[in-house]
Amino acid sequence: KTKGKQPEKIVLYGRSLGAVISCFLAERQSSKGIKIGGIVLQGAPMSAYRISFNFRFSIPGDKFCIIDRIQKLRSPVLLIHGTNDEVSQPNCDISDGISKSAQVVPFWHACELYHRVPSEFRYKPFWVRDAGHNNLEMKCMKDGSFFRTLREFILYCA
Repeated sequence: KTKGKQPEKIVLYGRSLGAVISCFLAERQSSKGIKIGGIVLQGAPMSAYRISFNFRFSIPGDKFCIIDRIQKLRSPVLLIHGTNDEVSQPNCDISDGISKSAQVVPFWHACELYHRVPSEFRYKPFWVRDAGHNNLEMKCMKDGSFFRTLREFILYCA
């Protein structure tokens, strides 16, 4: 069912692997000539395989290639990423005292994605200094910059 909202009033938001879904939906709408309001991609990977492997090209089987889709978007794109987002960071210790690593998205992925967005749809990126993959909002809590940036982007898209 539809809610009767005009597509140009909708801003898609995807975080981490959720960015794949937002990018897919935006690309699908763009291919139909339907302009959505905008797209926010936070901590987005270039592709699933590229999180673990430093490929500079798409390979068969990698179904989450944002890098191949983002250049087809026809709506404003805001990229949000922490500058300290690395390939792995310590996660919580488990009961036997061994620390596991959580896979996260390297900052350079955001830089590559930014340059692939068509220039007329590139919104100023929000790079959060010293933030990792899972603490970005907390790093911005004191100055309110995270929500201020989102609000400014939404107003820009309106």
